[in-house]
Amino acid sequence: MSNLEWSALNRRTFLKAAGAAVVLGSVGAGLAACGGSSNLAATTTAKKIVAKPDGDLLLFNWAQYMDPTVISGFEKEYGVKVNESYFDNMDAMMAKLNAGVQFDVTFPENSTTAKLVQAGKLMQIDHDQLKNWQYVQPYFQDPWYDPKGQHSIPYSFWTTGIGWRSDKLGALPASWDVFWNTKAASGKIWLLDDSREVLGMSLMRLGYDVNSIDSDQIAKATDALSQLMPHVRGFSSVNNQLINGTSWLGQIWSGQQWQALLQVENPNDFQYATVAGQTALNNDAVVIPANAPHPGTALLFLDWILNPDNVKANVNYTGYPQATQQGIAVYDEMVSNYPFLKIDTSQISTSQHFEPLQPQALALVNEAWLKVKAA
Repeated sequence: MSNLEWSALNRRTFLKAAGAAVVLGSVGAGLAACGGSSNLAATTTAKKIVAKPDGDLLLFNWAQYMDPTVISGFEKEYGVKVNESYFDNMDAMMAKLNAGVQFDVTFPENSTTAKLVQAGKLMQIDHDQLKNWQYVQPYFQDPWYDPKGQHSIPYSFWTTGIGWRSDKLGALPASWDVFWNTKAASGKIWLLDDSREVLGMSLMRLGYDVNSIDSDQIAKATDALSQLMPHVRGFSSVNNQLINGTSWLGQIWSGQQWQALLQVENPNDFQYATVAGQTALNNDAVVIPANAPHPGTALLFLDWILNPDNVKANVNYTGYPQATQQGIAVYDEMVSNYPFLKIDTSQISTSQHFEPLQPQALALVNEAWLKVKAA
């Protein structure tokens, strides 16, 4: 297996599967507590960071989520050492941050970033000191989870869509209805092992917002999923079911489909589609925690990974697009033979995304998830 295949497999299959469901509960609760009694050091987010080496970099990342040559190049360029440690999911990352463990740079998902911003737990970023900020795609210069990008830079992003075996099911419409209407796939349907993703799919199918916390709407979405469950074989956030034939139809992330295409003999048998107006698109961000011991080195590192050459290296290594001009162009070239995987700028701005939920709403979602899994 190539570095590209292995690294992509780790970021959005094994690691995501390890903690997706857990993240939804404990991270939401943990972050809700951040506003009052977090153990994070009380460093003001208004502190001016000067982009210059002020010590070795403490990097807290997903495993296999950055080209090692990008890291070694940074070490050589600035005469510092990068000490990298890893987390398996958002819950594990937040447990470390809430315990006061110090890191200079870490990689929260966008909804987690929003919570951290709201809680004042991130340092502000001076764009004037980021010479490569100019390459960030306009939408991500003012993202919903961090207005004006004051506390983060964007990293990889992905869509959630429909993956299927066209050699088994033929052509399918780009509609969430296929899960309820494709009788030939009964018993070979897999859904993501992620409550927000599954419930969100059902909500969008019924014409509701993916973040709806209306109890009647959630009840209807839950009932619809309960009707689907007799035809569902299981829940999984790994991508091997389509490959090994246990799945003919699945709810999957775009990166999972790319990973599958890398591993099969007949990639034309594997199709992917997003649903117009009903697609969830999410991303990871890169941030400097408020208690970072080496913020100057951290700011240099954020600028370093926005460098077009380093973006290209990371996209090729991870197999996911990144939110810069170069990152999108490189990804488009990678998937040029599979236009259904292309993510254009209009899709970025029109797709739905998962917003952070307050504890009461989160409890409603978790209750619905338990009903679905018990059906």
